[in-house]
Amino acid sequence: MPPFKQLTRLSLTDDRLDGTALLPIGRPGTNDPNPGHLFHAIEGRDVVVVVGDYHLRSVRHNLRGYGRRYEVHHAKHSDPIATVWTYPKAITAGRDENKIRWHLTNHLHYTGEALPLLIGLIDELGATDERLTHWEIQATAPGLRFIPSYIVDNGLTKRHGGRITHELKTKGQLIKGLRVGGSTSNRYATLYRNGEQLDRRNRQYIARRVEADGVATLEQQNQLARLEWNLKGKEISRLTCVDADGKAQPFTL
Repeated sequence: MPPFKQLTRLSLTDDRLDGTALLPIGRPGTNDPNPGHLFHAIEGRDVVVVVGDYHLRSVRHNLRGYGRRYEVHHAKHSDPIATVWTYPKAITAGRDENKIRWHLTNHLHYTGEALPLLIGLIDELGATDERLTHWEIQATAPGLRFIPSYIVDNGLTKRHGGRITHELKTKGQLIKGLRVGGSTSNRYATLYRNGEQLDRRNRQYIARRVEADGVATLEQQNQLARLEWNLKGKEISRLTCVDADGKAQPFTL
């Protein structure tokens, strides 16, 4: 048996929800307030689009293969709640020119606001064909900090296939942990101590969520460790959920 107590409680949340969707097509060459204006707006011109309680303000950096990037603000939040990219530069055979990409601000996952805000934004934009491209789920608890060394010291990494890394780097710092799979693959897991980094990275909201879940107190923050599951692309497309009639359905937002 492992020389540490059995885990009975975890603080479990999403940590990342990235995806794409298709905008309705607005009228080109106009200042049409229809959300399709995000696609047809003249490149290089500053744009503010208002849809319901959401304000999308264009910015000119960190474009990541798109022609325009927007910071998304909400009437009830002082800081941006998401980022949206439009004008994909790699268009296949004239398709997907109205594709957008989104990324939600991290702290909203720990307050339970991320998914409702995302669904509200998609509805207000009239976007369709929404798809997740990267889903990260995290679990945090003090007891997790003993697991990486136990696995490595007992040679358990040699009993299963897959790529396993013992030393991890985050933000240029070497940390003690364990990664199963490569970070560029469609699925991988990471387990590492994160409590000592929360203050330095301005992520105390993670410790507050752990306390709210009854897993640890704020005084135990430095003992926290974290397990992350990452799914991308094809792995997400394989997911199913069970509907009210007990039938398996494709996984969607």
